[in-house]
Amino acid sequence: MKIFDIYANKTYQMKNKTVACIGFFDGVHLGHQHLIKETVQLAKEKGLTPACITLSREPLQVLYPERDIKTIMDISQRLHTIASYGIKQCYLLHFDENMANVPALDFITMLQSLNIETIVAGEDFRYGKGNSGDVLLLEKHMPTKIIPLVELHGSKISSTSIIVALEKGEVEYVASCMNRYYTIDGFVIHGNKVGSRELGFPTANIEYDPFVVLPRVGVYIGRVIYNNKTYRAMINIGHNPTINRRDFLSLEAHILDFDEEIYGKRLAVEFSKYLRYEKKFNSKEELIEQLTKDVQSVKEYTYEIRNV
Repeated sequence: MKIFDIYANKTYQMKNKTVACIGFFDGVHLGHQHLIKETVQLAKEKGLTPACITLSREPLQVLYPERDIKTIMDISQRLHTIASYGIKQCYLLHFDENMANVPALDFITMLQSLNIETIVAGEDFRYGKGNSGDVLLLEKHMPTKIIPLVELHGSKISSTSIIVALEKGEVEYVASCMNRYYTIDGFVIHGNKVGSRELGFPTANIEYDPFVVLPRVGVYIGRVIYNNKTYRAMINIGHNPTINRRDFLSLEAHILDFDEEIYGKRLAVEFSKYLRYEKKFNSKEELIEQLTKDVQSVKEYTYEIRNV
């Protein structure tokens, strides 16, 4: 996917005419996927390039830096996933205070300079300073296809609802909203080696993006994707309360049937099912007994979704 960097208060002269969907696309959930698929299909019918317009950052992180605002994906994950659905070109709007203060009509003028034949937008899409612009204003100035919201079990699917579900550990619900298991990418860093030296359950400690939401503290059934291969894994988010408690939240994965040196390597951790809350055991032996049961649950889990 080719990426064009777009900045506030500038106009552009793009040669390539496109059909473009627009939004932040955090999580690239079923609603976003529907929007993207409509864009790809419409572009195919018109013989044009399918494109997307998205933001470099979550607006609230810029407008309220003092708040702890999390996202479902980092930008590389988000763009990679969007591209996997057939989008060939991306207009990446660099969101800063200047972009936040662009009036709605000026925002439309900027879009018009991108040589977009048709904009595809969700019915609740907002833009411009103070979110003053809506799709009705947009379609007065540009050819616009408005897409209804997607619901699951009678409720609108949204990035906000997915973040709330992750914080509750409801990763199976999240998977149904995204048609993918929730995944966090990161580099493997050195830990205290307690898992391998004292417990017999070596773990990969993953350095995660602090702006990405972590699921609820606890133990999860999951998988690790490394070097284009997928391995079953027992995943833990927590403080390691039984042995060598930490004040910060760590993300660790015990990878089954795996014995490679991966320090400094990048991998993805996929959350499939919440098993239990992290607790302090009375002894190391009690912890080992529970971990053995957890690993058995990982081995027996049946996967119903294949991530893109």
